[in-house]
Amino acid sequence: MNNPTFGEVVQNARRLSIQLKRFSNFTHAGLDEYLSVTQKLPTNDSHTLIQRKPVQRLKSK
Repeated sequence: MNNPTFGEVVQNARRLSIQLKRFSNFTHAGLDEYLSVTQKLPTNDSHTLIQRKPVQRLKSK
């Protein structure tokens, strides 16, 4: 296993930072709807078929 250079570490950190920002944008926008769906799921019976509306894709900024 070879050690990454400092430059590679910085590049990876920047890439992860950008991904994290995108992800946090997604979660803030979708969290309420996600919770409203998951709160309605039956927890005791995993074989129950659940009718859900299709997920709306969020527009990327």
